Amino acid sequence: MDDRCRARVGKDIAGATAAELTTVLTPLAAEGAATTEDAPGVAFFRAIKSLTVTGYYTSEIGLRQELGDDGRMMLGAFEGCTHSEHQ
Repeated sequence: MDDRCRARVGKDIAGATAAELTTVLTPLAAEGAATTEDAPGVAFFRAIKSLTVTGYYTSEIGLRQELGDDGRMMLGAFEGCTHSEHQ
């Protein structure tokens, strides 16, 4: 990603502004818009984006602040199966 960012905006990803990151990442996120040059980064970007979204929306902050969970959506601890045949 640093190589890609340097080639497009002349900076490593950590030093890029939000607008520069948008320029670098948008071709990887847009459905069907990636060029052959972008292809190697598309799968990586989609995987990282998916993991980030999943991590956020399964966290307490994501559930409570973003989704307005009242405590019933978040599982504080996974107790496992409680069926007697599985004990």
